[in-house]
Parts: sequence; C-alpha cells; structure tokens
Amino acid sequence: MGILNPSDTCEIKVEKQFERIFAEEEKVVISYKQIRDLIILTNLRLIIIDKKGVTGRKKVVKSYPLNKICYFEIENAPYFDIDNEVIIAFTGIKDPLSFTLSKGTDVYEFSRLLTTYAFR
Repeated sequence: MGILNPSDTCEIKVEKQFERIFAEEEKVVISYKQIRDLIILTNLRLIIIDKKGVTGRKKVVKSYPLNKICYFEIENAPYFDIDNEVIIAFTGIKDPLSFTLSKGTDVYEFSRLLTTYAFR
C-alpha cells in the first residue's frame, strides 16, 4: 500500500459515498486517501478500497474485521524518514497488512483509534 494522507478525505463524504458497503450500525471513524486508493477505519472493521485499471472504475474492496486483530505496530519517523509505517496482523491471515502514512499524519492518533475500536 502506498502513502496515505488523512487531510484529503472527509469522513462524512466517505460514509455517504460508500454507504452501500456499511452495516447498519457501522460508522466511519477516520479515512486515509492515496492518489486512487482509500483506507477506511470504521467502528467495526478496516476497509481497503483499491481502484484498478486506467479509469479507476473497477474497485477491489477488502474488509478486515477489527475483532480479528492479533497485534499491530506503528513506526514513527519524526526526523529522517518521510513516512510512518503501520503493520497489522489478523487471525487467520498469513501475511500481515502493511501500509504507509505520510509524514505529518498523526500515527499515534491512528494507533489510539485502532486500539479503541479493536480491543474493546
């Protein structure tokens, strides 16, 4: 997954745009947008929307339930690197999910939100 920046998205717009894929009680907590791709953290799951093809009309939607998280780690890069890395391991999935948040993104806020909803 590439560099993702939360300043490019509005949770209300994301919720409205993708309302067909959300459960009845599901709410968007925060979302991160790359050039074409999107990561959405809801109160129930982590959703990755990967746009395919030249036009981006074809989308692959991957859903990871938060209650299946075994562990996660964040790598903060305050000085030399430009990005913050997030790695999340899920029960039943061999390889952990890995993506990068752009420098300036509050990776600790993402960690706090993920902890709040995953380990309750």
